[in-house]
Amino acid sequence: MEGISDDINLEDYFEKYVPDVFGKELTESGVTGMEGTTVRLQFNVTGEGGGTYSVVVKDAREISTQKGEVENPNIIVNLGFIDWREAVTGKVGHAADLFTDIKQITDPARSKAVSSLKGTMELVLTRDDG
Repeated sequence: MEGISDDINLEDYFEKYVPDVFGKELTESGVTGMEGTTVRLQFNVTGEGGGTYSVVVKDAREISTQKGEVENPNIIVNLGFIDWREAVTGKVGHAADLFTDIKQITDPARSKAVSSLKGTMELVLTRDDG
C-alpha cells in the first residue's frame, strides 16, 4: 500500500494511517446505500509486535479504530505479525484488500452478504517461497 513504511507497527497503522487515509477515502467516495449500517472488523495479529485492533465503519461515512476487541465483529482476521506487515505494505499483492480496501468494505451488496454470514471460515495461504 502506498505510503506505508516497511517498518510500520500496529499502533501507527491502526491509530494514524487507517483513520487518516481511509477516513479521507470515505469522505471522498460518496458511497450510497449504506445508511444505517455498521461494519466491525477485528484484527488479531500474533507474534512479536502483534496485538488486537478493531475498525468500525458506520454508514460508509465514519471510521474509528480502537486497540482491543470490538463487540459483535462482522469479520475477525487472525494472522501473524510478519504476514500482516507484508500484507499492509503491499509485499503480497492485494491480499489484504478484502479486509482493508474501503471500496470493498463499503460495498452495499458485500456488506449485506457479510452481515448474513454465520460461522467460521479459515483460509490457509502459502506463498511460493514457503
